[in-house]
Amino acid sequence: MSFEDNKPQSEDPQVEAALRQFRESIHQWSDEEFSRNRTLSRTAPSSFGSIWQRSFHSLTRPAIASALAGILIVGGAAVPILVHHERQLAIASEARALEQARERERIATERQQIQNVSQAADAVSDENLLSHVDSDIAQATPDAMEPLARMMNDPNPR
Repeated sequence: MSFEDNKPQSEDPQVEAALRQFRESIHQWSDEEFSRNRTLSRTAPSSFGSIWQRSFHSLTRPAIASALAGILIVGGAAVPILVHHERQLAIASEARALEQARERERIATERQQIQNVSQAADAVSDENLLSHVDSDIAQATPDAMEPLARMMNDPNPR
């Protein structure tokens, strides 16, 4: 079963003729390309040996070699310094976090102490208020009416 067996039948003979000619020209071009002889040149710039040869040749130049050596020296010294610096920053960050946690804990204990003191003060003031109310209720006559009550209870009227 080929492609030609599964293709839908077109009713336009001109389209079918154009497609047939296109397919034949593609097949002919493909056959010509596959049958053509090819040669590889040894001086191709993309060959493996030439890239390494050019790289080695550029390293033999004093300016390039000294620049690369300088980059290696600076990189070799900079990497350990940066790693040490990052470790010091991490240690400082941990110390700051620990100090902040201690500060938060201190503030929380101070707030708790203040709250305990205020509750105790409220309890004392509540007891004083209740004793004052009890004494006011226990009086037979109010303070404002006390002179009148004494006068009524006094056996010697004036």
